[in-house]
Amino acid sequence: MQKKLKSILVAVDGSPHSDRATDFAANLAQQSDAVLLILHVRAPVLTSEARNELEQLERMEHHHQTEYEIIQESGQQIALAAEQRARKSGAQRTEVMVEVGDPAKWIADMAHARQVDLVVLGRRGLGPIAQLLSGSVSAKLAQISECPVVIVP
Repeated sequence: MQKKLKSILVAVDGSPHSDRATDFAANLAQQSDAVLLILHVRAPVLTSEARNELEQLERMEHHHQTEYEIIQESGQQIALAAEQRARKSGAQRTEVMVEVGDPAKWIADMAHARQVDLVVLGRRGLGPIAQLLSGSVSAKLAQISECPVVIVP
């Protein structure tokens, strides 16, 4: 007898791989009537692309915010876009979370803390430079996760 999924965690970063992972997880959530937890984790070491984005935001209306607040706000936008995509793909019950830190560790810790049945993420993230700095999040997560991990190509 197959166990029914009650909760699924999908890790998102705004990349095309992340979009495919969101669609996959949303479809599973719809079929199982599971809660879909959408988690965006921004690594504390910023790539040059992220640093440029941060500097642009600081020059705009956000000059009074701390770097952490700007990173949180940017991450919230990515997570909310993923939530909107998930709802269009059929997920009815969603929850959005944004964190700053080691992505693989945060994903594994959140999955454990929330006792999720499955973690879904894309095979690759936003850039090869970030992967060189931190290694593949999907490969690291597959090693440390206490629950099943689906890596969507």
